[in-house]
Amino acid sequence: MTTIVATANLQAHMPLVKVAGSVLKLRNGAHPDLVCFQEVGGVRKWATIRAALGHHYTGHRDGGEAAEVPIAWRRHRYKVERLGDWHLSDPTNVGARGAGPRVLRGKKAPFVVLDDARRVHPTIVVNAHLAPSPWLNKDRSNLHHEQVSRLAELADFFDQHYPKADLFFCGDWNTTDRWRLMPLVQAGLNLGKDVPTHGKHALDRIASTLPHKGMWTIPNDSDHDALIGRF
Repeated sequence: MTTIVATANLQAHMPLVKVAGSVLKLRNGAHPDLVCFQEVGGVRKWATIRAALGHHYTGHRDGGEAAEVPIAWRRHRYKVERLGDWHLSDPTNVGARGAGPRVLRGKKAPFVVLDDARRVHPTIVVNAHLAPSPWLNKDRSNLHHEQVSRLAELADFFDQHYPKADLFFCGDWNTTDRWRLMPLVQAGLNLGKDVPTHGKHALDRIASTLPHKGMWTIPNDSDHDALIGRF
């Protein structure tokens, strides 16, 4: 049984009309079952996303450090078993160079455990937006490594508590270096092939315990193309 998963970074200051257009293009072009969004900075933007997805979808947007990375899913296929957040890092001074401010805010990875009407075992989705420009200096590199390690710990947690679940770890991970993501591979996740989502760079990821059957992008009005995976 096929599952279509999408992840889309909708740039922080996109006008809402472009947000709506980008989400419609994603919905109509991919018909995803599960969708992760990044850089969702406010209630109005999340409301615009929800409206563009339409009544066939529902979702979860937590507050605080998890607010920018909500998760949506098809309401008639999935029922929520558990919602939560996983702490990735505290606010950190990473220096002035590279993307983002000098002090990057704390990060959390929200997750949702879903009962899937089409599968025997649960489906678990995790969304994360990791530290930008980790190659520029030691502080950025260390922070990114800490966040990846924490995601790997979350994968191990799910392996212990939901050993037969289908895992999807999605998001803007801000690296093209697979060695940086090796802790996730060691935790049992398949990264799939590199598909450029940011110019020539594969910064966005959909890692899973299921085999990838195909990956592609859908251009939008953000600085990242939406990444789609078939599983």
